[in-house]
Amino acid sequence: MEGFITPNIVISKCIEFEACRYNGKIIKCPFIEKTKPYINFIPVCPEYAIGLGVPREPIDIIMEGNKKRLIQTSTGKDFTEKMHSFSNSYFKSVNNIDGFVLKSKSPSCGIGNVKAYADSKKLKLITTTENGFFGDEVVNYNLSLAREDENSLMDMYSREHFLTKIFTLAKFRKICNFKNLINFHKNNCLLFKAYNPDEKKIMDNIISKIESNNPVNVVNEYRNHLYKLFVHPPRPNNNIELMIKIFNQFSNLISNQEKLLFMENIQRYKEGKITLSSNRKLLKSLIQRAGNTSYADQSFFNPYSGKLMETDYII
Repeated sequence: MEGFITPNIVISKCIEFEACRYNGKIIKCPFIEKTKPYINFIPVCPEYAIGLGVPREPIDIIMEGNKKRLIQTSTGKDFTEKMHSFSNSYFKSVNNIDGFVLKSKSPSCGIGNVKAYADSKKLKLITTTENGFFGDEVVNYNLSLAREDENSLMDMYSREHFLTKIFTLAKFRKICNFKNLINFHKNNCLLFKAYNPDEKKIMDNIISKIESNNPVNVVNEYRNHLYKLFVHPPRPNNNIELMIKIFNQFSNLISNQEKLLFMENIQRYKEGKITLSSNRKLLKSLIQRAGNTSYADQSFFNPYSGKLMETDYII
């Protein structure tokens, strides 16, 4: 696949993989369905894994002081220990994970948007910002990995950020020597600048002193800043400023009609009417039209498969 490393993504099984929700339904997510050929999805349903059938009576998070319990409120059964045991063992059995797609608001998989009640009668809602039990282990496994739910993937910017992050982290996993790391940094130079110029400068400095430092320390330090760089999606203005700066370097070599088309597309991206990928594709074609080869290897223009970029439609 065009030299890309296939990302490994743990996903809630009820999202496009199996009708295993408590009500026996499946969650439809067109984005996930379209990306299946390009991503190694690892489906998991923690609730089914601990013995709850399909369909089943729902479970909820009930607070007992500062401790949360996982209770099937209709029966009073407590699944706290079973879920803890499964979640702990699951993350000891997986390796090389690049990210997660999790069911929102789920008492097992949800992160930061799960309801917690004061008692099993559910008369008093304490919070709507709790993690599910499996979600807690996702955070403990690696807080810095890509993480979205089926609702956030409806957003154009979130989808582009998710894909960019998981494919970049997957490629970073395969770095095995300093030469690979130097090339990785060089090829991602523009992409990193668009994401976070400050972190990119720190990573520049790490690379500049690479030969005088311990190899393990260098990679670990670089990884930490790579994670920091990808904490948030790039601001649209960052992308716009970078693309205009690149464009100005060769704009005198293309026609006025092509210049107008580029600026119109920039405005449409700014207004959220087209994706970043559309602008990248146009800018890259204009660069080639001008005979410029200096950006040929930059991941900014294709951070993931060209075919996958076609899925960056607006839902």
